[in-house]
Amino acid sequence: MFPIKGSGLNMRVRIEGLSAFYTLNDAKAVFNIKKGWSKLDGPYRLFLIKNSTIEPGAVIPAGPLGTWQTQSGFVIARFNLLNPITVIPASCSVGDVNVPMGDNYQLHQLANLGDSAPPVSFKIPVYGCDKSINEVSIKFDAVTNIIDENSGTVALDDQSTAKGIGLKLMSGIAGAITMNKIYKIGSFIAGAETAEVSLTAAYVRTPGELRAGSANTSMRFTMTYE
Repeated sequence: MFPIKGSGLNMRVRIEGLSAFYTLNDAKAVFNIKKGWSKLDGPYRLFLIKNSTIEPGAVIPAGPLGTWQTQSGFVIARFNLLNPITVIPASCSVGDVNVPMGDNYQLHQLANLGDSAPPVSFKIPVYGCDKSINEVSIKFDAVTNIIDENSGTVALDDQSTAKGIGLKLMSGIAGAITMNKIYKIGSFIAGAETAEVSLTAAYVRTPGELRAGSANTSMRFTMTYE
């Protein structure tokens, strides 16, 4: 194997010889490697093999990769990359998730600081995963202010008219979801194409005046893959 400089990849060339890619009608040129050892010339196969970390978006430019030649300098074959190769990171697909929280709430449900309204269940579908992925993780970030670090409670957005109310996410396995913390998606199986993140969202009583009104907020989530 021969390293391709700056790419994180090795190159290996194989002569297929009498393989499925070689027909009886093709000329059977023979290379004498040394006495008593010859090699049928046949279709060549080029392998690119990872040898270190490859940065997403790395490009292997088109052009000469190398030559196969004798000790005397006679060039048997030249290997050129006709088109550049761009490294695309393995990933899954996931879209925006809207969670209808409903409007059947009474202020007495949130009378005391820390009170929570009944949770609303929802799922984040993960699909189209590359089969090389072994593990998927997720991290949530607040778009508004974080009111309580421990419970992950975030403030409502500026357009909301309700007061004294925040929102938190919870998982049946991990409990309260803390912002900026990475969680492994336990439902993901290595090599699978789909998974889902099961969560609940609930309104929470926060410090200050309590007032009814619209109560909306947003969070950002980031998926990472290994």
